[in-house]
Amino acid sequence: MNSLSEVSIIQFQHALTSEKVRTFQVIHLGLGLGVFGFGLVVLYLWFVQGADHQPGPPDVELIQIMSIVHAAFAVSLIFLSSFLYEKQFRPERLRTLATQPLRTPEGNQVEDPVEKCLSIIRTGIILRLAMLEAAAFFGLVVCTIAALNGVLVQNTEYAFNAITPLFFLMVVIMTFPTAQRLEEIFRAKITASVP
Repeated sequence: MNSLSEVSIIQFQHALTSEKVRTFQVIHLGLGLGVFGFGLVVLYLWFVQGADHQPGPPDVELIQIMSIVHAAFAVSLIFLSSFLYEKQFRPERLRTLATQPLRTPEGNQVEDPVEKCLSIIRTGIILRLAMLEAAAFFGLVVCTIAALNGVLVQNTEYAFNAITPLFFLMVVIMTFPTAQRLEEIFRAKITASVP
């Protein structure tokens, strides 16, 4: 078997062991828990800060500027995450990867087409989540600074910076990998793309 188009769903299902599914799940959980944990810290800071600290105009102006930058950054990264994810599955890329060995993080060559398919899916998922996670953390940093400066207590509208972490967590939950979901990605993105 020399082509990704020759990989059948049965071969893919056979290679998709519970250990490999668990690897996808650990990646998702690790990224999601990082954002969730930081979000809990932000909530704690918001409620602990209280109304005692009165923010000055420079504090509010800083958060306003950071919120605008965050919005632009988030929109850019949402589109970039989708673009990079889809790019992994472009037919020309899949044809190229079918003829070239891939390397694992340990430096081992992957020549088995089924393992290549798993690697391509994993790379696409990681790229998409990494871009969305960057936007989520930026939003949480803005919320943290706003909470520490007392801006978040006085001007709750800046809590809208928490939309990107909530969006990220929603994506993590909705795309949480199961064997069935990974098979759907294989069918939709690899078998449908490779002639």
